[in-house]
Amino acid sequence: MAFRTTTSRLAAGVLSSSRSHAFRQTARLTTASLPSIARSTLARSFGPSTHKKSLSPAAQFVRAYSQTAVVRGLDKPKTSLLLETNDGPGSLQDVLKFFWKHDVNMVRIESRPTKGPAPDYAFYIDFDGRPGETAVDDLLDDLKRHCKQILVLNDKKGTINDLDLTVKIKTWGVVYDRMEDMWAKYACDEFKYILPLLESNCGYGRDNIPQAQDISDFLKECTGFTLRPVAGLLSARDFLNGLAFRVFFSTQDPDFADFSHEIGLASLGASDEEIERLATCYWFSVEFGVCMQNGEKKAYGAGLLSSFGELEYACSPTRPAGGEAAFPEYRPWNPVDAAKQKYPITTYQPVYYVADSLADAKARMREFTEDMKKPFYARYNPYQQTISVDRAVSVQSKQLY
Repeated sequence: MAFRTTTSRLAAGVLSSSRSHAFRQTARLTTASLPSIARSTLARSFGPSTHKKSLSPAAQFVRAYSQTAVVRGLDKPKTSLLLETNDGPGSLQDVLKFFWKHDVNMVRIESRPTKGPAPDYAFYIDFDGRPGETAVDDLLDDLKRHCKQILVLNDKKGTINDLDLTVKIKTWGVVYDRMEDMWAKYACDEFKYILPLLESNCGYGRDNIPQAQDISDFLKECTGFTLRPVAGLLSARDFLNGLAFRVFFSTQDPDFADFSHEIGLASLGASDEEIERLATCYWFSVEFGVCMQNGEKKAYGAGLLSSFGELEYACSPTRPAGGEAAFPEYRPWNPVDAAKQKYPITTYQPVYYVADSLADAKARMREFTEDMKKPFYARYNPYQQTISVDRAVSVQSKQLY
């Protein structure tokens, strides 16, 4: 697998170097797979202690999408939990008794079996209150002692913790130098415009890895998007819903930012089948999209812009750097066709969809979403950071036991 850099992923609208890999998995997974995936990803990304019972303050990740959009009673602060228990008679009752004991009001609960050799169950719980309140802290202490694993998933806004990246600077610099040569040849003009702005405003460079909070602040001013870390991987629905609220995922270029936003808005109220189609379109555009500029193929997808091997493979008419000798198939960007196309998650893509421009990619995606059959259509208000719909709707909580 080619090395994927954080620089290009953020410049192209992605949070970290693992984002492409994360989306490769979530785009084809159901939400039932989330618990085991979250555990393995947390262990790989942050060390094996991250998903233990006692979480450090750095592990108190915020959600990547607005939980207040789906939870009733918006006047009260809420906290979300992901916890895992052994499967057996009374296992749910043992969890619920702690809420009764500490007089904490639960507003939503879902249960799903986890994947693995042990017959375990994961519970997703929303309740009134915040960590720091006596009753909530006592509740969390009891749950940590009783449950196999527990994650606190707050939807509160806050700063993103800085990381000590000193030991990674040398490797970063080597890859940065290599990618600069490739970006000059094969990156789209919008990316080339964005990168110097990130270098001057966020401290990007071969000798420095910028902090996510600095990037988030800059992107907030440019586009209204914010970056938020997450507790493991999200389902395709949750990930796309986050884009509708301009959360987690952004870039300076207005066409690219609006393109991501269009897909996010389309995901609200969509069926599971439509979510799968949207996720596939996202894969072939925002992750691995190619567009034409001055008669040449240029990459705008974050997955391409973060891999010097696949960037050359997708855009170069020759193979000056060696690597994969075969050439991919190129098709005109058509979301209807792209939504049906299967794709590998561990190798270079055999098929790329080529748009006339980023604006053309967005226009075709909008036509595609307008033809989707949905119970309502959503519009985002950037000033109030709210979503409005074109008809009265009610939220129904689907519970699994």
